[in-house]
Amino acid sequence: MLYKNSVNKNSDSLNETEFEMIRYICKRDKRSLIEVSSYLNVDKSLVTRMCKKLTKLGYIEIKNDPNDSRKKNIYATNKALSIKDKVANEEIDFYNGF
Repeated sequence: MLYKNSVNKNSDSLNETEFEMIRYICKRDKRSLIEVSSYLNVDKSLVTRMCKKLTKLGYIEIKNDPNDSRKKNIYATNKALSIKDKVANEEIDFYNGF
C-alpha cells in the first residue's frame, strides 16, 4: 500500500481503483464487466464509468463477446501491459531500497 500511494499519483491521473482494475485485467487475456465489478467489490455502473476513462486514455479496449452480444469483454492494451510491468519493477526497486 505504501508503494501504491507514492506512485499512483503520477500515472496519467489513475486513481488506486483504476490502477487495480488495470492490474486485474492484465492478469488474463480478457475480463468481463461482471468479473471486474466482483473483484473490485464495486457496482457495475462504476466499472462502466472507469472503462470509459481507461478506454479514452488508451489502457483498455471493450468488445462484445462473440458468444453473447449482451456481454462485454475488457482487454488490456499494450499501454496497460507496459505500465503494469513498469510499476511492478518500480515496486520491487522501492521495497529493495526501503
